[in-house]
Amino acid sequence: MRTKPVNVVYRWETSCPEPISLGYREMAEKIAGLLGQGTPVTVALDGMWGVGFPEVVGALLKELGDPQSAVYYTTAALRSSAELAAVFEPYLTDNPVFGRVCDLDIAVYFDREKFQQLCDAAAQSKDSGAHTLIVVAGPGAMKAMAKGEVDFSFYLDLTREEITRRQKGDLINLAEAGADRPAAASASQKYKHAYYVEWPILERYRREMLPMVEWYVDANCQTAPRLVKSSVLQEMIAAASQRPFRCKPYFQPGVWGGQRLKEAAGLDDSFINSAWDFEIVAPENSILLGVEGGEAVEVPFSLVMAYSAQSILGTQGERDFGEFFPVRINYLDTMGGTNLSCQVHPHDAFIRQNFGEPFAQNESYYVVEAKPGSVVYLGLREDVPVEGFVEAIHHAEQSHTPFDISQYVNTFPSREGDYFLIPSGTVHCSGADNLVLEISSTPYWYTFKLYDYLRPDLTGKPRPINSKFGLEVLDTSKATSWVKQHLIPEPRVMREEEGGREEEFGTTHLAFFGTRRLTVADQLTNTPNGYFEILVLVKGEKVQVTLEKDPKFAWEMHYLESLVIPAASGTYTITNEGPEPCQLVRVYIKR
Repeated sequence: MRTKPVNVVYRWETSCPEPISLGYREMAEKIAGLLGQGTPVTVALDGMWGVGFPEVVGALLKELGDPQSAVYYTTAALRSSAELAAVFEPYLTDNPVFGRVCDLDIAVYFDREKFQQLCDAAAQSKDSGAHTLIVVAGPGAMKAMAKGEVDFSFYLDLTREEITRRQKGDLINLAEAGADRPAAASASQKYKHAYYVEWPILERYRREMLPMVEWYVDANCQTAPRLVKSSVLQEMIAAASQRPFRCKPYFQPGVWGGQRLKEAAGLDDSFINSAWDFEIVAPENSILLGVEGGEAVEVPFSLVMAYSAQSILGTQGERDFGEFFPVRINYLDTMGGTNLSCQVHPHDAFIRQNFGEPFAQNESYYVVEAKPGSVVYLGLREDVPVEGFVEAIHHAEQSHTPFDISQYVNTFPSREGDYFLIPSGTVHCSGADNLVLEISSTPYWYTFKLYDYLRPDLTGKPRPINSKFGLEVLDTSKATSWVKQHLIPEPRVMREEEGGREEEFGTTHLAFFGTRRLTVADQLTNTPNGYFEILVLVKGEKVQVTLEKDPKFAWEMHYLESLVIPAASGTYTITNEGPEPCQLVRVYIKR
């Protein structure tokens, strides 16, 4: 079976003619109408760092016929990289992987005197009458333009996926873009800086600025930006949040990755494997919004949440989680690969105190496919002293001596349809030859590797081991007997009817989400409990999801695809469209 992201775009019904425009010519045409009328035209090109602002300005000027222009870049007002390094050091820390989420404002990037000079220069250019066009470009551009003095304002946006791709090339962090550029950082260092500092600051700024900006620009394709009025974008998001939608999946290779996801998604040969398929990871994924027969804009999921949290999460969900989508859905593929690292995740107090994240990384594994003999590692063996495990971990780090994790960690056979709960503090990993659906709370960065088989990463460098953090949060009570009793639940039938049945897997009091399995022979109807839900098709060819409140709505899901069911959707029906009964995992928030 194959699953390509062919059914990703949420299509919006509108009477608005051509609400989404494509290309720099379309951007230029918005400006051209005012040029040559005797008054200088002012343009703010604000946006996410990673956009090639000089290239955008160059393309616009070319489309406009190279008018007499004055161009100012906000990067000219940045503080020195040394100053910014000192400001951000408490957030980046000396740990090679982990830091603390930054809570500062975008103003921290700029030298006040230089920024004021930039503002004054732009104003003077307009007053002098020597230019027909004045452009201020870069993050913070709207703050550099006097209120009411902007004729055209654009916010050029990028998804985290696209920024990460550019970081693997020559994209540097905003903090290093001033005149005194330091030596180039590695892609992993750039990602860490972006995760803890750049994205929290700039995404908050985007949230603040978008209501004030006239045009939103999807700049993920450098040669063909897509623009839509900000007011129209908000209408599109509001419509999408009322009905089920799918995120654009995000695939990543890894040292342990297998080949099943690569095959299923039809990925090209640039992927050596696909260790991860991030299906719903709100900070990382995006949503495609479009109109029938027209273009689509790619919008970060976090931005969709900023505008429509209540519709998506529900009234109580918004009270509980704010604008933060709290559940993560992704696949881990070791089919033809190797074991994940032996790892553990932090609990609530630890993740809040040390990293500034909202809640713990509680997880679970649903085994979608497995080869004979495959296993899941879960919990400490109670017949072996934990001190031996700690000693083996330290010995491996210090003397590069390998050991067999099954000497200290339980192994359980993994078969299609098995479910394993993994509360924070529980040592675990998927073994080779599994395709696992990972269902968890959203924090996703905090994998404390205790042991990684002494293997290098994909660049040949040693993978960071985080045994200090890992051993601090390791819950030694999660051992064999307790694990068997509490973490490997047997499905319990909750309802059975002619069209199918629903089974509950069980849950842990530590997690706020629960999971059920729906077996659909013909049709099953469900009404959410006031919160959002997530559906994942884990067995079968395809199903159709329809809404009671909107008979015209129908979404076709294919094998391995996931779907967000917003709280505002109301009652929905799943219709099996394949020849055999299908199965879906249903994820919900417990009341």
